[in-house]
Order: sequence, then C-alpha cells, then structure tokens
Amino acid sequence: TERFTMFAGGRGMGIGFALRRDLTEIAINEAGVRIAVISKNVRRIYEAVGDPLIQSGIAREKKDWPRGVSFRNGSEICFMPGMNLKDFHRYAGMEFEVIAIYDAHDITESEHEFIKTMNRTARKGGTLRMLYTAHPGGVGHQWIKRLFIDRKYKEHEKASDYRFIKASMQDNPYLMNDEEYQRALGNLPEETRKTLLDDGWEPEQEKTNE
Repeated sequence: TERFTMFAGGRGMGIGFALRRDLTEIAINEAGVRIAVISKNVRRIYEAVGDPLIQSGIAREKKDWPRGVSFRNGSEICFMPGMNLKDFHRYAGMEFEVIAIYDAHDITESEHEFIKTMNRTARKGGTLRMLYTAHPGGVGHQWIKRLFIDRKYKEHEKASDYRFIKASMQDNPYLMNDEEYQRALGNLPEETRKTLLDDGWEPEQEKTNE
C-alpha cells in the first residue's frame, strides 16, 4: 500500500518476477489503469515484463506508441526506454498512474525526480504508486540507499511512503543448491560478489559499528 516500493536483491533472486507479478495484478484488478515501466535497457524490460505476459496469453502486444502490452479490461503497460534526462523529457506530457523503474540503480537522482512528475492520473479512484527493482551499486546507489535503507528524508518526503522488500539467495532454491554457482561466486572480486548477493545495502549505523 506504500506510495514507493523497492524490490531489491542480487542477480537471479526473483526481483524481476516480483515486479512483473505486482504489475500484472494491478493491471488485471484495476480496469483502465495506465502503467509505465522505465529502464535504460529496453531489452531488459521486454525480457522481464513483456515477453512472459505475451507468451502466457495474459496480455497481448501493444504496437502503437508507446509500445508495450495491453489487457482485455483496457489496462496497459507501456515500455519507456531512455538513456539520460534529455530522453526522459520526451515523456514530459504523459501521465501514468503506476510507474515502475527497472534497474533503478542505473537512474540518477535528478532523473528519478523528473520521472516522478509523470506519476499522475485523472482516473476516478486511481491510486498513485511507484515500484522499483535495484541491485547495489550504480549511479543510483546513494539516493536508493538514502530513501529505502537509511531512511533519511528531505522536506516533503514521508517515511510512511517508502517500503523496502529484500530478496536473498534463500528465496531461490535453485541457486542455493547449485554447487557450480557457489564455486563461481567464490572466484569473483568482493565488490562484484556483493552485487550478485545483494550484500551492499548496509545501513550507515552498521557501517559505523564496524
């Protein structure tokens, strides 16, 4: 029910699946809702959200711009690629009741603030929401950590608006039982391993105590 919800975890721990399921439930249960999924890698959007919905028959391909998928009840999920703030300005006049940022760690804080201005709706009974997936690191690491981990808020930001949902390797039994994957992790540099295992979101207090 929070205004901003972050699905965070390491690679292969199900955060893309969690996002797709959440968006699908919103689209099916709320007829006519307009959803945007934003990423700097459009192929990742299709792989994580679009292709599975089309292949399963839950939704059909939406070929008019912006491309995406549509549902029988009039709901739609639009895929919005962009490499920088200038690209995102192309969408300035558009509005979406729900916005998901896939790989939010690739988005700068200024880009995030601009994207938030698109999160509006004229649909009666509509509820504004933003969803995210992220791994530790990247240009967005600091603003994500500030809002969802350290929970340090600026004026007009409310703690009750933010929720952090973390996935770990224990959430994926295939990885837990894959001895080859475990050995491969052991050969990686520490920082890379942290990203894969989602071990890079320590609160400031924990770092101080260390």
